[in-house]
Amino acid sequence: MNSFASPIQRLSAFIIDYSLIYLFLIILINLMPEFRELTRQHHQNMNDMNLAKRILEYSNRIESYTFIIWIFLCSIMESSKIQGTLGKKIIKIKVINLNGDRISIKTSIVRNLLKFISSIFFFGFVLIAFTKKNQGLHDRLTETFVVNKIEK
Repeated sequence: MNSFASPIQRLSAFIIDYSLIYLFLIILINLMPEFRELTRQHHQNMNDMNLAKRILEYSNRIESYTFIIWIFLCSIMESSKIQGTLGKKIIKIKVINLNGDRISIKTSIVRNLLKFISSIFFFGFVLIAFTKKNQGLHDRLTETFVVNKIEK
């Protein structure tokens, strides 16, 4: 049986994943000439509330797209043979179900949507440090575990 991934391992994987998403966002924003132009204009006239409003609307749209992409990619990767995100792969941990098998795409989608709820209340993630099997709220509700990969 695989040992459960420690809270530090899970946090490390999250930091790697979040850094990759943040890098993706920076690249995405820089590929949008309209957004760059809006921010340039706003820097020239900081009191223009219409520009500020348009920038905020643009930012919210980008965040929404990023959230959807994040859920989609994480769900596919966790239900694939990789059994985890790039961060988990680098840290050498994976997501499994009660039987020790890889999780289904449905379970993975639900798990990743529940991560959003866990992040809102933060309590869902704090649980990882205080449960025997290092499970967050999203893990417990989907009956999944994050474990160390056994090298073959």
